[in-house]
Amino acid sequence: VFEDIPTMQVNGAKYIRIPKDMIQEALINKMNKEALCGKTPVFIDLTEDGKLKTGSKITLNGKTKYIIAIEGDINCDGQVTFEDIIKANAVRISERENSIAIEQLLASDINTTGKIEFRDIISINAIRINSIK
Repeated sequence: VFEDIPTMQVNGAKYIRIPKDMIQEALINKMNKEALCGKTPVFIDLTEDGKLKTGSKITLNGKTKYIIAIEGDINCDGQVTFEDIIKANAVRISERENSIAIEQLLASDINTTGKIEFRDIISINAIRINSIK
């Protein structure tokens, strides 16, 4: 369905990882309209103010099609804050990636190695600092 956003399938669920500032309209514009077959994507599990967050879902005809991971948003609040760094680092130190949801792992695994490494923590901090500016 997505033309230039990589998707991954884990345990039968489909996931996409997107940059932290991507909004719903931009995500819809990245969808292949022919692949949607006339179906309208609906976003659920948004933040209180209606923004995407890690764990938001895209549904088509009421069925979950994709689960969203926002780069750096490990605590699923739609922002990249110091709390995300603390959480990702705690998981990294304990080496227990299975203690968080798959979308949280995808949000924290910036360098896409399948586990959280120190380089990911640095990248999350860079995302956080750029959002402050």
